[in-house]
Amino acid sequence: MVYKIVMARNSREADGRKVWICPARDVFMDKQKLITLPYDVKLALRKRVFVPDEKTFSFINTAIELINRHKKGIGVIADVGTGSGVIAIYIAKKFPDKKVYAFDISIRALQLARYNVSLNRITNIVFFKNKDKKWLNSPNSKKIDMIVANPPYVGDLEYFSKRFLKEYPDAKYQPATAIRSYDRYGLRSYIGIFNAARKHGVKYILFRCNTESVDKINLILSKVKDVKLRKMKSRISQNSFLFVEIIY
Repeated sequence: MVYKIVMARNSREADGRKVWICPARDVFMDKQKLITLPYDVKLALRKRVFVPDEKTFSFINTAIELINRHKKGIGVIADVGTGSGVIAIYIAKKFPDKKVYAFDISIRALQLARYNVSLNRITNIVFFKNKDKKWLNSPNSKKIDMIVANPPYVGDLEYFSKRFLKEYPDAKYQPATAIRSYDRYGLRSYIGIFNAARKHGVKYILFRCNTESVDKINLILSKVKDVKLRKMKSRISQNSFLFVEIIY
């Protein structure tokens, strides 16, 4: 399964499928927009909730490939920082026999994600609100086998640089709390999720990163005992994802 999304006004050929999404700036100006994605997934987008970008759908594709590869050892998947719910929805639709936990600290995001789940008539997603500084706070967190996470990934050094908005102009229309990690190098979210995963016995983590932070995260986690790491390419850039296997 291949999904692709384009932040542009015009349709574009994407792996044999016509896919279109309004730019983040259009969502920023309007209250809500409804779009239809491949495999008849309907998605509402709202201001102040992260608008999925092209890399989001490459991330979904990678997550599905990894779940298929480790299918026997994965029964519960957690989408940490679910936002609009698009990642959780695609995974839940592809694997109806598995349970998906969707976490977010934003009430507005959770409201939108629940609405999107109802639009798609998905029944195997359960929602949880994160508490401050706690990435996994469900009473069932010890049952989670795999985490997929697209957390705030932009450190302040990059976020306030002139180069950042030139390379990612739609970022100014995304909610800052969804992309800015509020630390120097954009590592805090990843370390927090990794520590929570180890605490709860999670076997696998798939992180969406950016090229500014993936090597730093890889270096930090490589020093942890009983951890296997694999940097993975997205369809639009190198080394965008980091797959973590924790051995207990």
